[in-house]
Amino acid sequence: MTHPASNGQHDGIAEAVLRNQRLLVVAVHPDDEVLGCGGLIKKVKDHGGEVYVLYVTVGPSPQYDHVHKFTDVATRQRETDAVAEYLGIDGYELALVGEEYHLNLNAVPQRTLVDLIEKTSTVSMAAVRPTMIAIPAPNHYHQDHRAVFDASFAACRPMPHDLKPFQSIVLMYEQPCYSWSSARLEPNFYVDITQQLESKIHALELHESQIRTGLHVRTADNLRRVAEVRGREVGVEAAEAFICHRFVL
Repeated sequence: MTHPASNGQHDGIAEAVLRNQRLLVVAVHPDDEVLGCGGLIKKVKDHGGEVYVLYVTVGPSPQYDHVHKFTDVATRQRETDAVAEYLGIDGYELALVGEEYHLNLNAVPQRTLVDLIEKTSTVSMAAVRPTMIAIPAPNHYHQDHRAVFDASFAACRPMPHDLKPFQSIVLMYEQPCYSWSSARLEPNFYVDITQQLESKIHALELHESQIRTGLHVRTADNLRRVAEVRGREVGVEAAEAFICHRFVL
């Protein structure tokens, strides 16, 4: 199948922008990286860039699901390993592991989370010196997401480049669950993922314990629908939508 909308001038621009990027994705939990920017991850890799993922927390948790009643850390680790291998992620860390942190990041000092993103993680800004960063959006109903957004946004604050690693591109990603939010995302930056959509969907399926069926928002079918709607907004078959907070050339 050919995708004429993905070829031509804008694909050349994408290659020029993404070819030498080092992308850091700040994911609140394993699967957020795929839901929010799995297509961007694959596209950066397709154009020869590097991708790192900081998973801020993971822990055992009950599931609102008739199949997976409970998910343990070992399962999440295996799934994340599989996703990293499939997408070609260059490095990742599951940072704050266990019930003390998982679903409880609102009780963790923001300074701790900022330090994790800036310097204490093995895939921190100081460690990998990303040129591009993707962070979660605010106004999420989940307390972990709100805490990580606040910390991520603080960590991305501009400073003289000799004092702190600087990211030329700062993007804020959406997820299907933002359909229930006190403030909807109004994107101003789109990534054509027509060629990467199937990879994004398969990566979500590798997070087997987290994928759902039926009318749940976290299904492969819904992920495809969201990408197709975002694609129609910019005249391509499939896209991921972001808010761009910084783009320096």
